[in-house]
Amino acid sequence: RGLEENSEKIGEIFAENLKEKAKKEITSLLIFYDGVRGGGDAILRGIQKVFGENFPIIGAAAGDELLLKKTYQYFNGEVLTDSIAGIGFSGTISFGATIEHGWETIGLSMKVTKSEKMRIQEIDGKPAIEIYKRIFGKRLTMEAMRPLMKIMKWRVLASIASKLALDFKKIMSVMRGFMTYPLGMKIENSSKIIIRLPVFVEKKGSLFCWGEVPEGAEIQLMMVSFESAIKAAKKVAKEAIDFLGEKKPKAILVINCVNRHLLLKEKAKKEIKAVRE
Repeated sequence: RGLEENSEKIGEIFAENLKEKAKKEITSLLIFYDGVRGGGDAILRGIQKVFGENFPIIGAAAGDELLLKKTYQYFNGEVLTDSIAGIGFSGTISFGATIEHGWETIGLSMKVTKSEKMRIQEIDGKPAIEIYKRIFGKRLTMEAMRPLMKIMKWRVLASIASKLALDFKKIMSVMRGFMTYPLGMKIENSSKIIIRLPVFVEKKGSLFCWGEVPEGAEIQLMMVSFESAIKAAKKVAKEAIDFLGEKKPKAILVINCVNRHLLLKEKAKKEIKAVRE
């Protein structure tokens, strides 16, 4: 517990406790943490201090339908919050784990010239929000990117849009636009690009994202389609099975992002169908 106060330290304590309680050497981890109060990148840094940088860690952040208020973790019959819960695996276990998102890069590469953890302040020397203003226009961008993402219930959003004399459908199209066109960040020494979704705009045009974006990072706008999302689901399933070689999996754990569900809606079920195939 205590992720909000110091996620990295709690990640380290969690790993130390797990290592101490294990009867055999732990070879991999499955973790779930409070996605509202905890910083995933910081948690991983804490765990890696104990198990090493190349240690296999699988898991996800718990969410609350983008209300950004409170999530729950379950451990030994307790219902917790502001916490991390996990399982350490030991013994002879074969597993395949990989990740894909289906978003593709568009436009030119840009550089994060000023940032602080999950806050992007400047891109190419300009306020971070400017890249979205060029796409959606100034007024709709600023209204849609206010902390309205915190109150994602559509009827509340519609009421606010009405009071602001704004077109609710246009605001929704812009908000969906941020989900469709998030930021992609290149990982050093890897061909993978990870997604950083802007949640809302802060003062002076800073973008607050889910996930840290270091200063100097190379980023691009990303775009997704239904076809590319399903293609990614098939690819990730094949890659995970390929890791096992000739062995057949006894179980499959699929961890998905709420952003994909919001974009694909009912079509999201076809992702699972693609994995089964």
